[in-house]
Amino acid sequence: MRNIFLILLLANLLLLGWLLWVDPEPPVSVRSAGANELAIYGHADPPAASPAADDAASQCLYVGPVPDINAARQLSASLAERGIKVEPVAREGRIWLGHWVQIQGFATREQAESARQRLLAGGLPDAYVMQDGPLTIISLGVFREQGRAERVVEAARRAGFEAVMRERVRAASEYWLAADQASGQQAALRDLVAAGFDRILRAETAPCPPATDSGAGSVAPD
Repeated sequence: MRNIFLILLLANLLLLGWLLWVDPEPPVSVRSAGANELAIYGHADPPAASPAADDAASQCLYVGPVPDINAARQLSASLAERGIKVEPVAREGRIWLGHWVQIQGFATREQAESARQRLLAGGLPDAYVMQDGPLTIISLGVFREQGRAERVVEAARRAGFEAVMRERVRAASEYWLAADQASGQQAALRDLVAAGFDRILRAETAPCPPATDSGAGSVAPD
């Protein structure tokens, strides 16, 4: 019995020696910890880095729109006198034209033309038949003043038709003034906009225009 015990003890000692000297555990990797996290020990790869946040320097402050490129340049010069550097930039936008009064619901152009004759007789000389996409409509005019548009709607009602008002817009280039984060002047520019400087309509943040040889999206001189 004593011999069996000694044999088992010797086997355990041999196994322990194998683990400690012959087949040691590979070095433990350690990832340095930040101020608010524990160090991580082990062989697992560190978690993948989360996608980088949008670089704030790539965001520009746009103020406008202004009527045309000449107005944009004049306003840019006025701001430069206040120590604020901006660049005139052309951006695609939509220009509001007015309230478009129209009559819809005609199955054929002939039906619309018959209705137009009744409208002309009812005192609406600007009525004309046109296509608005797939629809045949009668246009009664585009009015910048809502009151005038409402009077035309009422005149059409007296003639026996229900007219509607829609916003009329068209695609066009708008001119804005852009200031990038690197200039450090966006806060001052926002303050001027909030104070109604030169009747600027609004300010918005958006990605800066792509860089060109003549400046970051700036309008080339005439």
